[in-house]
Amino acid sequence: MDNDESETEKSTGNFRIDPRMLDHFSVAMYKNALKAISELVANCYDADATQVEIRLPSDWKATGAKVSIEDNGGGMSSDDIHNKFLVLGYNKREDIKVTKLGRKPIGNKGIGKLAGFGLAKSMHYITTKSGKTSEFTIDRTDLDRGVKSLEEFKIEISTRRRGLSNGTMIELAPIHGDINPVSPAELRRYLALEYSKASKFEILVNGIPVKVEDIPGAYFKISEKIEGHGKVEGWYKILDRPTKDPGFSIRVRGRIVKPRTTFSIGPSASRAINYAYIIGDVAVDFLDPDKPGTKLDEFTISTDREGFNEDSPTYMAFENWAIGKLKSIAKTVQEIRSDRLEKKVKKSKSIKSALGKLPGHLREDTEIQTQRFIHDLPWENEKEAYEIIKAFVESRATDEVTLILRKLAEADDKDIKGFAKLLSEYGLADLWRISQYTSSRLEVIKQFDRMILKIGVLETQEIHPMIERNMWLISDDYTMLSSNQTVRTFLYRTLGMEDVPENKRPDFICKSRPRRMVIIELKKGEYKLTAKDFAQLCGYIDILRKYKPDSKIEGVLIGGSCETDTVAAYGNTPIRLMTYCDLLEDAKDRYRELINILKREK
Repeated sequence: MDNDESETEKSTGNFRIDPRMLDHFSVAMYKNALKAISELVANCYDADATQVEIRLPSDWKATGAKVSIEDNGGGMSSDDIHNKFLVLGYNKREDIKVTKLGRKPIGNKGIGKLAGFGLAKSMHYITTKSGKTSEFTIDRTDLDRGVKSLEEFKIEISTRRRGLSNGTMIELAPIHGDINPVSPAELRRYLALEYSKASKFEILVNGIPVKVEDIPGAYFKISEKIEGHGKVEGWYKILDRPTKDPGFSIRVRGRIVKPRTTFSIGPSASRAINYAYIIGDVAVDFLDPDKPGTKLDEFTISTDREGFNEDSPTYMAFENWAIGKLKSIAKTVQEIRSDRLEKKVKKSKSIKSALGKLPGHLREDTEIQTQRFIHDLPWENEKEAYEIIKAFVESRATDEVTLILRKLAEADDKDIKGFAKLLSEYGLADLWRISQYTSSRLEVIKQFDRMILKIGVLETQEIHPMIERNMWLISDDYTMLSSNQTVRTFLYRTLGMEDVPENKRPDFICKSRPRRMVIIELKKGEYKLTAKDFAQLCGYIDILRKYKPDSKIEGVLIGGSCETDTVAAYGNTPIRLMTYCDLLEDAKDRYRELINILKREK
């Protein structure tokens, strides 16, 4: 037998990375200058730098303006550049668990190196390692000159032996014209909050060191004695804004043993948001005494000096003190934030005006509720809290809110609890939409009920709009695809049925589920459905089946009365024959429970 099988061609393919991907990993993610620079500083930290110097231009818009970042870290060799730096997605944590200085690497996604493109069109690198200096430039403009894939883009790297210390310098220029400039003071404040807990890591911005004093907030000293153990010295700050990294860092003999922590106080704690405003650094040298009193005291600090033996009585005494101190500071934070919000509320002209419109007893109650909200409830964002108070006060003067309050007063506890549960799950706006959706359907049923009384004299054009707007009257599953008015566009453009004549169009085409279509034909209110009408619907089905052979099709025929079976079929196509009275009763059955509930309420 001849082998007539055609030969199969096989080939392999691979992903190609469009240069525009750099924009997603740089411009889109690091358009904020503070964030972009901070990301590059994190690379300095991971390189074990002990000093980073950042230079910002005095005029960001000037010709030749540039941003430079220089560190004294480990630098990069030519091999590092080729096999690590230029590998997008390189995860340094897989190679380095802990650096020589005992740091756990911050970066792990391999894209932070692109942050410079968020600021400028070009990144120029000069990096030294083991006496060899490599220099290269990545220019975003060059990528737009006919390069179709990043793999095709060649970066020239020059390496020569020079007697320089290890380290890396990055120059970013020209700066994007639409970047928002930041001042040296702004950058110092931002970096102080980001890196204040880092040990042996000095950052200078235009020659001035970044210090904890740069972080906006009130500064306080700590000098307290824990009875039977020793003294705690240090400081804390109540910040103007919350931080994602709050708590005390613990320093023993000048070295941070445990970075910033809130100990056992977690996000579920009462008014946890207040702790996010606290940062501090405490020196607790008695946790590593010269002459331990007991064997446990000798091993209060873990062997690797990266934590504590939390079962040590000495450490437990310190932790109890620290938790108590944080709770005490958190109360002060709540008072400061509450006082700040209260002053803002009192100065608000719109709130004053709304209060002035309220009758005496309601104004007094509103002021009490506002004070309770400010001082007793665990609100988080001051701006949002102010807007809630403003909306609450202004709304109390309206008839609508008065009605709501009256209804709540009239309701029993069971109804109020049920309402509260719904509010917690869905919110007021969602409940309003559900109510609107339900009430509108019940109103349609009422209107259709009134139409049925004179159905015998209704023309198709009177019934057609009601059904078209409310296809759920026939079935909750149906979704309108086209009506008589738009069916031509639908048929021509979507189904490709250009040759369907004007008189061969059904009233509606709907979709009930994936790959299932429904043809609906309406007749006059006085009209009795006959075999001729059944045949007409079958003709529509044949036309649709010709152009949509893979779709399952249903048919619905509706008139004033019917002389054939209400359920029929055309081959394997189910067809429903209905009267308008049947339609109404079916809709009532589906919404019977809601109708009965409302009747009982009345």
